[in-house]
Amino acid sequence: MTVICMSQAELNRLTVVMDFAEGRLTARQAAQMLRLTERQAWRLLRRFRQDGVPGLVSRKRGRPSNRRHHPALRQTVVALVRTHYPDFGPTLACEKLAERHDLHVGRETLRKWMMAAGLWKEERTVTHNLTLQYDKVLFILEPNEITRPLARQRVTVFDYPDGRLAIRHKGLDLPFRTYDKLRRVTQAAIVENKRLSTALAYVAQIQQERDEKRSSKAPRRRGQGDGHMFKAH
Repeated sequence: MTVICMSQAELNRLTVVMDFAEGRLTARQAAQMLRLTERQAWRLLRRFRQDGVPGLVSRKRGRPSNRRHHPALRQTVVALVRTHYPDFGPTLACEKLAERHDLHVGRETLRKWMMAAGLWKEERTVTHNLTLQYDKVLFILEPNEITRPLARQRVTVFDYPDGRLAIRHKGLDLPFRTYDKLRRVTQAAIVENKRLSTALAYVAQIQQERDEKRSSKAPRRRGQGDGHMFKAH
């Protein structure tokens, strides 16, 4: 017995083609449902009649993607970023790789390579109040002679898998404090702050009803204690 693995999209395609084959759908209707031309719909029908269900399974399955990059290119790109652009985010790093090294890589591809190599970083714009947001946390830069001129400027957030986090600009670490937008209001906080007990209780209720989570794109973080800013709730 042959087992055919099909994706949900292929199963949907099979249903439409079967209806087309049995006359329950016209060529135009089938083409519209499959988002194809009528000629392509007829081609699918011929493949189905000739090969059966396997004829509708993607012929690209199991083949290397035409867009897959050579491993040597990946190694070269990661080495250049690590050596020359350690403080750059994927967007700016892509520009420098193209301008200075004639290496052209997509931003999302580079982002994945950087994350796998432990070079995960995100670019953020500092507000005029010297704040920026990353992964549901509000970061407030400590005002000094270095941070004050950074209003409306881009900085880089380094989020390491071991739980460390740094904000840098041109290689300099910037001092900051945080406000966690997902931090839970506890019953102890409600009791302690009697003047704000009603408001805090309302916030706690809203937090319980809402299902807010951290970004799934950030690196999987390890070794974080209860007091860590990105502690899972």
